Amino acid sequence: MDSIIHLKSVESTNDYLTRLIATEEVAEGTVVMADFQTAGRGQTGNTWESAKGENLLFSMALFPDIPASSSFLLSQVVSLALIDTLDSFSIPDSHIKWPNDIYVGDNKMAGFIIDQTVLGDKVSSAVAGIGLNVNQKDFPSELPNATSMALISGETFRLKDVLKVFRTKFVVRYNQLLSGEDDKIREDYMARLFRYGSMYPYMAVTDGAIFNAIITGVTPKGCLQLRLTDGTERTFAFKELRFVYYSTGLSLE
Repeated sequence: MDSIIHLKSVESTNDYLTRLIATEEVAEGTVVMADFQTAGRGQTGNTWESAKGENLLFSMALFPDIPASSSFLLSQVVSLALIDTLDSFSIPDSHIKWPNDIYVGDNKMAGFIIDQTVLGDKVSSAVAGIGLNVNQKDFPSELPNATSMALISGETFRLKDVLKVFRTKFVVRYNQLLSGEDDKIREDYMARLFRYGSMYPYMAVTDGAIFNAIITGVTPKGCLQLRLTDGTERTFAFKELRFVYYSTGLSLE
């Protein structure tokens, strides 16, 4: 995993790398990083905003050839590699917020999106796009819970150093996936899952109802499992559930 393509500006590193894969041979682990994205993408159409040159914005080419039914494991691998990276830089209290964010405390530090190509019953290729807040200290008012490595630690980091650590950590987790260590991945994922095992408020997107529940697990397909106060078990897919915060008045994420 040696190749790094560094761009000053691009609409989306994911879109750029996806086009590259479609037109020429690309080595697994190839990274496209940019100082700035004009149309960075988050999960299901959300945008990713970042100050120019202050954060890590990159995408990685992968060819996992894993069963499509196990595709959420790839998301768990990316999540854990980000957590392992923050641990290496002694960033405390980092957790995986389902389905594709990394939080420190109650604040968002990273997010990612994975575009997958399925052939038959296998994931033949994937482009993992990652945004990690590294040195940015001022965020737009519409991002009230954003944070960065610099804000948490008081230090400034070389972006390429952080990327190098991430790639090293990712290789370890990716090899676990390729060698069939699914249980290890799921166990480590649950150990760092945001709000796991405690009662918190949530909102069902379908009807806007706010309720208290405990996260009890994540299905192999990536759906979040909750137990409500009355003992009812419910399962939510992506974009069917929002996290509720009361620390600074009612807010939703």
